[in-house]
Amino acid sequence: MLRCHDVSVAYDGLKAIENVSIEVPAHQTVGIVGPNGAGKTSLLHGVCGIVPLAGGTVVFDEEDVTGRPTPDLVRRGISLVPAARELFPNLSVHKNLRLGAHTHLSSRQGRTQAAADLERVLEMFPILRERGNQAAGSLSGGQQQMVAIGRALMARPRLLVLDEPSLGLAPLVLGEIFDALHNLVASSDVSVLLVEQNAELTTAFVDYVYVLDSGRVVNGGPASEMTRDDIARAYMGAEA
Repeated sequence: MLRCHDVSVAYDGLKAIENVSIEVPAHQTVGIVGPNGAGKTSLLHGVCGIVPLAGGTVVFDEEDVTGRPTPDLVRRGISLVPAARELFPNLSVHKNLRLGAHTHLSSRQGRTQAAADLERVLEMFPILRERGNQAAGSLSGGQQQMVAIGRALMARPRLLVLDEPSLGLAPLVLGEIFDALHNLVASSDVSVLLVEQNAELTTAFVDYVYVLDSGRVVNGGPASEMTRDDIARAYMGAEA
């Protein structure tokens, strides 16, 4: 589904990631873990067209999408849930969610699909039904993360990209969110690319995990086969 080959991202001439190659097969969940500053978010931003690539290629559904703008990638089926969530705090929960469907609202069929998609999101996160008319900025951090994920799903993605979804969240609400994501993957054709500092959480959720350190992939393998030592070596800055 998604293949990144020798991808590099640079800021002011300094490379944040260099020659990174990863793959997300269809119907799979893939995680990228690593210490703070490893380049995880830079990789996602390059893949999702938020920052230009300094090298490499991105292929999605067998089509080269390198350098495509973010709105085009959303229409093609890639949706990003940013670490900062980036909600509209003064708009209601329902309005924030509906904004995710903006690419489908030009036709009657699209509007009908959006209504069905909204219902699925509210079934996925029932608390959002209760808070539907409430301003998104007044929600708890966990509920705001649910809105951010739901908004991304309203775009009907085939690849859901999540940047540090556990950031600042209590374990209880984090469990609710990851249970919902697990059910989503099990019951749909959505694949997931997840970036996290929480390696234990990631390996429990994904099928395959890459370890990123200092802008390079230093390890990777099936999550069930990756040991804590494999990942810890990268966090200490040593290749596995």
